[in-house]
Amino acid sequence: MELHEKILSHLYEQRDTKYYSDIYKVFESYTASQRDQKLNELRAKGLVKIREPFDYGFFILGDNNQKNGGEFDYSRKAIITIDGIEYVKNMLNQTANKNDSTMVINVNSSVINAPLNQSFDDRSFNKTIHSTNNPPKPKETIQKPSTWTLSNISFNLVMGIIITVVGGLIVLIYWERIRHLFE
Repeated sequence: MELHEKILSHLYEQRDTKYYSDIYKVFESYTASQRDQKLNELRAKGLVKIREPFDYGFFILGDNNQKNGGEFDYSRKAIITIDGIEYVKNMLNQTANKNDSTMVINVNSSVINAPLNQSFDDRSFNKTIHSTNNPPKPKETIQKPSTWTLSNISFNLVMGIIITVVGGLIVLIYWERIRHLFE
């Protein structure tokens, strides 16, 4: 499945909320060539930095501050990346305050909010992003079924022999006393 198909699939699953629904409509309205063209324009202006080698993501419109209601604000832009590491900038409002945030959707379809006031070339950018919409799920531990190992078999064999020998000795010692029970 192509990257944009994965992202569209994720947005489609989330379409019950107005925010995701609006993003999905915008995303769906762009052809592959339009996305490439817009991304190249932004790159030419120095607004997008993409690591090499790259398999770049796509640009969408939207304002994360509108996700809880109100009109959808198309004055913000975001870059969707393949791995959540590409750098994000507020494309139009260069004087955005530090509380503004934009949206990044990575190839694994997890949604994170990334602060816009990061240094454009800050390599620690990826460490500062924090998930709010989809917190990481705890890893499930799979319990392995107990298996018979050589040590288990050896131990059980030895214990079986000891119990048999001890039991046999007890029967021999007390045979005269308990023989009448079997007659």
